[in-house]
This record gives sequence, structure tokens and C-alpha cells, in this order.
Amino acid sequence: MLFLQKWTKSVLIDTEKQCENLEAIYSKSTGLFLVKLSRTG
Repeated sequence: MLFLQKWTKSVLIDTEKQCENLEAIYSKSTGLFLVKLSRTG
């Protein structure tokens, strides 16, 4: 049972990190997209 708790915790932490990375990537790409738009416009 303890093993399961540890495993679940590590999975949650990993998921949290991945979400942060996704948010960073998303905001970067959105920023680049907006820059491209403003340059062409």
C-alpha cells in the first residue's frame, strides 16, 4: 500500500511538471505567433 502511495505521488509530481512545461511552451509559441502577426500586419 505504501508503494502505491509513493508511486501515485511521483506520478502527480511528474504530471504537474509536465503541465508547467506545456504552459511555458504554449505561452512562448503564442508570444511568437503574436509577434509574427504584428510584423506582417
